[in-house]
Amino acid sequence: MHLHEIKIIDLNRSEWNKKTAKPDEGIYDFTKKEYVNNDRKESRTNWRFEWVPFSKQTNYREYYSYKVKYGADFVKVGDPYVPEGVPPDGEGKYVFMNDVVLLKYPLLTWLRKQDDASKKSMRMSKDKMSGFEDAMRAQGAALPSGFAEEFAEKQLGEDKLNR
Repeated sequence: MHLHEIKIIDLNRSEWNKKTAKPDEGIYDFTKKEYVNNDRKESRTNWRFEWVPFSKQTNYREYYSYKVKYGADFVKVGDPYVPEGVPPDGEGKYVFMNDVVLLKYPLLTWLRKQDDASKKSMRMSKDKMSGFEDAMRAQGAALPSGFAEEFAEKQLGEDKLNR
C-alpha cells in the first residue's frame, strides 16, 4: 500500500457490524463504506486531512508547524474518521510506516490560508509588472497607459486580477 492510495472512511455515514468490530485495533466489519470526498457535497466534511512527517529525529517539526499554522491535531481512535487499512498505534494515532501521521484541521482555516496565498501572489505579480513599467519608463521606452493591466487580464482573467 502506498500513502497516496489511502482513503479516509467517514464512520458517520458508513455502516459496520458493531459486535465484531474492534475500533481500538482499527478493525471494522463494514456493510457499507463511505469515504470522505471534499469534491462531493454529500461526502464533504469540515476537516482537511493530511499525512505529515512525524519523526523524533526532527523533533516533530512538521507536526508542530501544522499545529501552529492550521490548528491541526491528530486523528485518533474515537474520531468519526479512520484511514483505510492503517491500524492505530498504542497511543491511538494513525501512523503509517512509522514516520508519517494523519492530522486533521478545519477546512475553513485551510481555505482562508489558500486564499491569502493567492492574493499575495497576485500582489507580487502586480508589483513586478509595475517595476517593469518603471524601468521601461526610466529608459525612455514607456509602455502605453493600462498596458500591464490589459495584458494581465488577458492572461489571468479579470476576476483573478481584482482580488
